[in-house]
Amino acid sequence: MAAFHYFAFGSNLHGARLRERAASARALGAARLEGFRLCLDKLASDGSGKLNLARDVATSVWGVVFRIDPAELAALDRFEPGYSQVSVTVHLRGVIPLEARTYLSEQRAPGLRVQPGYRELVLAGAREHGLPAEWIELLERLPVRT
Repeated sequence: MAAFHYFAFGSNLHGARLRERAASARALGAARLEGFRLCLDKLASDGSGKLNLARDVATSVWGVVFRIDPAELAALDRFEPGYSQVSVTVHLRGVIPLEARTYLSEQRAPGLRVQPGYRELVLAGAREHGLPAEWIELLERLPVRT
């Protein structure tokens, strides 16, 4: 099986963090996923929120596409409890269509807040890969647990 493309939109945006989970991960660049919106509704085991995706034809989500060795797929799945893998078409650098896998959870809870460290990982990854300034501003507004 050839390497697969993975679309990261949460803490896995951070390259070093993702490589702790899948050592072969190599960034291909920023990408846009159309027909989805970013949500903060995945309940973590500590009661905080994690980022998630919801289908919404009117919006899009920015993230990063990584190439990963398929031998690391099961390990990556173990780091994403409560999420299911889905196949999506993303637009690499906002233009080039590319098939990728990402994670989505149907376990949704309203009114969640992120841990401060989680938000910092997401923001560091977004900056590392040059995601659009408007997207980074949106991520900076994620509500944080105190």
